[in-house]
Amino acid sequence: MREYMRLQRLKIGLKQTEVAEAAGISKSYYSDIERGNRQKNIDITMLAKLAVPLRLTISDMIEFEERGKENGN
Repeated sequence: MREYMRLQRLKIGLKQTEVAEAAGISKSYYSDIERGNRQKNIDITMLAKLAVPLRLTISDMIEFEERGKENGN
């Protein structure tokens, strides 16, 4: 699970639908990404699409992704 995405989304008061819409993907696809069921090795293009609505830098997201891999997520 990409807990950092969920926590950030909730912190800024967005619904999954809103993040997905801003990123140009379906809500179900975003939900799967957030749960870790899709984009297990998330690519830079997807990070860039999600960074804006989540108000994170790509650098921050890469760091969170690397930490998740180190922790076995």
